[in-house]
Amino acid sequence: MTDHLVPLGRIVLVLAAVLSAVLAGTSPAGASNRSGPQARVDAYLAQTGGTQVAANEIALPSGAILTLATPGQVAPDTLACPHLYFCAYSGTNYTGDVISAFTCRKEVFIPFNFGSWVNNQSQGTQAKFEDSTHRVFYTTPPAFSARASQDWTHVWWVVPC
Repeated sequence: MTDHLVPLGRIVLVLAAVLSAVLAGTSPAGASNRSGPQARVDAYLAQTGGTQVAANEIALPSGAILTLATPGQVAPDTLACPHLYFCAYSGTNYTGDVISAFTCRKEVFIPFNFGSWVNNQSQGTQAKFEDSTHRVFYTTPPAFSARASQDWTHVWWVVPC
């Protein structure tokens, strides 16, 4: 009968630790529960495998930068995409979170559902949109070009140039 007390005692200790962590607002692993802007950053980090480099910026594995829109931010226009970059936006009309990609021949993962894009690369440069199998199914018009409304659901990757 005493053989069952040791496992039961361990179970009670584990349950007590979990309950204590929940009441303290942390997970058993010690990570804090996050909400607001940091929750959005955390979701993108999990999706993209990037690295948080500022409160609202993530460096993506491709070298592109994902910048999260801040509350109350004035909507940018197509000129907000820097020269020599391809920019993918999470909102229509060049609003919301933005991925700014510069490096050629690097696939940039697009975690958005619907948004817009600006091709502000060197004159004549075209970006390629790829599906989940890395098949190119769309090539943008030459730079400078833009689309105020883009369904990203079938676009998994963009190769800027």
